[in-house]
Amino acid sequence: MKVNIAIVVASFYFLISCNSNYTSQIGNPSEITSSLDSFFAYNNKYIFFSRDFIALDENENLIDKKTFLKKMETGHYLPLKIYSEKDEEIYKTYLIKKWKTIEISYVLMNNAKIELGNFSKEGRNLPHFNFVDLENKKYDANSIKNKIIVIKFWFLACPKCISEISPMNEMIKSYEKNKDLIFMSFALDQNTEIKEFIKKNPLKYPVFANQRKYVNDTLGIIFFPTYIILGKDGKISKVVNSFKELKYELTIETSK
Repeated sequence: MKVNIAIVVASFYFLISCNSNYTSQIGNPSEITSSLDSFFAYNNKYIFFSRDFIALDENENLIDKKTFLKKMETGHYLPLKIYSEKDEEIYKTYLIKKWKTIEISYVLMNNAKIELGNFSKEGRNLPHFNFVDLENKKYDANSIKNKIIVIKFWFLACPKCISEISPMNEMIKSYEKNKDLIFMSFALDQNTEIKEFIKKNPLKYPVFANQRKYVNDTLGIIFFPTYIILGKDGKISKVVNSFKELKYELTIETSK
């Protein structure tokens, strides 16, 4: 009984300390939602659904990430960044009774849906890992064992996928001395198409081409580019949809 009381008391003080620190929001909801431009300026600077964050509901009660994203998916809430002296990622739901710019609601619903799909993959193993790259090199579960694996999912007709090739090549250079890190990619296009592309646009990582069925059907990836980070335990650590977030999450993963 003493143990239970101690836990209750500790939880009580934790909640008090949390609520006392989560009072200063960044940004005015009325200004943020005044136009799409205002929303995107705020959202791109402060809100990153893919990251690990502390989530609060509109009453500043702690909720889990999935519950937070589910609220965002309804299209009735605006995510607000909460100031933290410890530089933590803290977001709060803010109920919008009537949107000035309804398109913001649609953007948030779509973003939340994508992130819920990404989040649901975390902690899982990558299924049926047995592939041969364009150089006829085989990769299976044993070849990536006890390594951090970064996988890009892309296709040639995706402008963002192509624009992020150069910065990814540069990032790979910076990790050349890290022997516990492997980069690779899955492309939807045929082998011949990828080989022609690579002649003019060198890639610093192996490519598994003609992988539409595996990417779309097995993994359920329909948004591109998508990047998956596998931890050394072989499980999916993080799923993101931009090079910016990949770089951020990889810094965290390689420091573990």
